[in-house]
Amino acid sequence: MKSYLKFLSRNKLYTFINVLGLSLSLMFVILIANYVVRCFTIDAGVQNKDRIYTVANEDYIGTGFWIGQKLKDKYPQIEEACATLSGEEQFVKIGDNEYKIKSLFVDTTFVKMFSVKIIEGNADALISKEDVLISNSFANKVFGNTDPLGKTVRISLSGSEDKDAVISGIFENMSNSVFPDVDILSNSLNIGYYNSGITREHMDNAGATQIFLLAREGADLKSLEGSICEYFKTFFWPYSGGASKIVDIIPFNDIYFNDKQSEGLRHGEWSFVLILISVGLLILLFAIVNYINLTVAQTGFRAKEMATRRLLGSSRKALFAKLIGESLFMCVIAFIIGFFLAIVAESIANELLGSEISITGDLSALYVAGYVLLILLMALLSGIFPAIVISKYQPIEIVRGTLRRKTNMIYGKILIVFQSVITIALIAGSIAMSLQIRHLINAPMGYNMKDILHQSTWNYKSRSDIFTVCEELKALPCVDTISLCMGYPLNGGNNNTIQYGPEKMVSFQTFIGDSNFDKILGLNILQDNKSSHRGWYLNEFAFKELGIDKSTLEVSMGKDMSWKMPIQGVMKDFHVRSALREPTSARVLIIDNFVNPAPADTLRVGTQPWPWDILIKINGDPDAAYAAVNGAIAKVTGTEDNELKYVEDENKENYVEMKRTEKIVLIFTIIAIIISSLGLLAMSTYYIQQRRMEIAVRKVFGSTRSQVLNRIIGNFMKLTCIAFVLSLPLIWYVMTWWLSHYSYKILLSPFIFVVAGIFAAAIAFVTVYWQSSKAAAENPVDAVKR
Repeated sequence: MKSYLKFLSRNKLYTFINVLGLSLSLMFVILIANYVVRCFTIDAGVQNKDRIYTVANEDYIGTGFWIGQKLKDKYPQIEEACATLSGEEQFVKIGDNEYKIKSLFVDTTFVKMFSVKIIEGNADALISKEDVLISNSFANKVFGNTDPLGKTVRISLSGSEDKDAVISGIFENMSNSVFPDVDILSNSLNIGYYNSGITREHMDNAGATQIFLLAREGADLKSLEGSICEYFKTFFWPYSGGASKIVDIIPFNDIYFNDKQSEGLRHGEWSFVLILISVGLLILLFAIVNYINLTVAQTGFRAKEMATRRLLGSSRKALFAKLIGESLFMCVIAFIIGFFLAIVAESIANELLGSEISITGDLSALYVAGYVLLILLMALLSGIFPAIVISKYQPIEIVRGTLRRKTNMIYGKILIVFQSVITIALIAGSIAMSLQIRHLINAPMGYNMKDILHQSTWNYKSRSDIFTVCEELKALPCVDTISLCMGYPLNGGNNNTIQYGPEKMVSFQTFIGDSNFDKILGLNILQDNKSSHRGWYLNEFAFKELGIDKSTLEVSMGKDMSWKMPIQGVMKDFHVRSALREPTSARVLIIDNFVNPAPADTLRVGTQPWPWDILIKINGDPDAAYAAVNGAIAKVTGTEDNELKYVEDENKENYVEMKRTEKIVLIFTIIAIIISSLGLLAMSTYYIQQRRMEIAVRKVFGSTRSQVLNRIIGNFMKLTCIAFVLSLPLIWYVMTWWLSHYSYKILLSPFIFVVAGIFAAAIAFVTVYWQSSKAAAENPVDAVKR
């Protein structure tokens, strides 16, 4: 290897570009591989995962609270059932300290069914409603070295007395699981303290619970879907009323990448994983292409060595093996550097991917074997083509000087075009993604979001505290208007699925607000019936779904159409939750206030309804207003952590996953541009070195500096133009596919293609210009002497 090491030391640009390109690409490959492996091995520690299923309908994973027990009682194929519900973030008090925690409500069968590791305490602790299990990380945070077993946890409950629970065990954090990583596991029956409708026999919140079924050995629960659907029609209101028509029994292994969403479970995007794998492999391919390109371009400069080896008796096979060995050496060095770079970038990658990858923590014999296989495969792919090209030449060709004429960059030109095609496509993809995300964030939602602060009231101790906060806020000069409400368009309000005749149900997103509600949000009331009786404003979509005229003052509901829903007027359609959601029926009820919402409770508002949200319209400097409002709230709540956010910022959170994808594609695009530019720089350098004599002759015969410069740069710009033409169908196909996932989307404008092409051309021009300018300005005599 001495000759190869000497060659690397004499060709520092070649060495730098290959090592940098391969190391950066391997860093990404190692990080992506760790993330992808975690995705495909999620819940790997669950012993009976092949026998576990969950219950879903045609739209989402979730069903009624008592469904699991009913199915277990009816079908002998089901060995065990478990209900889980993800709770809201809440406050708990331990001793004199208060902590914000995440909780998961589970049946007593949860620990055994999902192989949850109990570090301390009793695995059957959740049999009692007063017992809770806490996570290992929460135990360390709160208790340190003190034994937490038997300690009391006081849980804050909105609108009722706090509830005391006893810590009876510590479980190991559920990382890399479809279940959220929570601080506390509580008996599922406790969910009734927060929402009694869930545990009611009627199961009002029919999609709030995830039900898991453990099949007996050899049983096929998928085959029971039709039977279960018919069984549900006999007692379960979404099916008896026709709102749901399908029962989907989903294997536990298929939940993570399932298209059906569930608010209580973690969900992975297969398209996101596919983008990561594809772009990561492209970056690696770029680095390999650079290696091939530069090694082939260097053929002429290693000619004497190759000729000497052949003349001294080396066979073509030996020469071939030597070049593969050099490639292996380069890949090993690059992998070592890339591995350490991946460790350094691990925390950034976790933040970007929303994951918990651990390069060293996940290291195992299987990973090592995979890494070795990756290095060998890279070495073969990188070295085989240069080995074929270089080893086939005869020593006589080198003596005659014909070898340099044969290495005319034909392979390099093809590979440069390939790199440029992918680079242009990535640039176009980044532009299109950025435009689409901004299009969605700035989409007209049908209501006002600007300068409005929102706070949830779930952590307030009483209704009087909410009203006290409102009075404090009214005294602030930065506060313009305040509205109390039960849900607002961005958080979806409450879903009410109501029977509409014997065979149809209509799903309404329901919002109840005080007299300022429609004003602060700027909801557009198209028609007000000005009825003396309190009624609902329905959006335009609801009238279409109900099939009634907009002048209707009352619509009959219920199975026998005996219940009358009064209509106060027509409200212009607005987006519920985000612009990504399909249109839905919505109804809005405006009451005078929440202190005394009289008249009588004809519309099930209640005599003392609990307002879920406070909306605060501010004026002046947003930062100063935020500080003032948060300070006023803190006076009443006693904490600075009040979950206070601007509505515009909450809207942006709906597109976090998209922005995450955009950032990753942008990073990959930048890396692709860097690697591609380095390759182009090196190739232009070696091309000019091979053409120095030609350039000198042209200048002797009268070519000017600008003519020579135009000729050199023009050769490379032609390659960029060819790449641009070839990239057009690729960009159009991929971006059309990606945009097809959105109902509210941008048009695939020619602007995207043109900007990507111009940007790529500018990069190519800047990369090539420096070396070309030096070559064009060189004295022909110096080239001839050399």
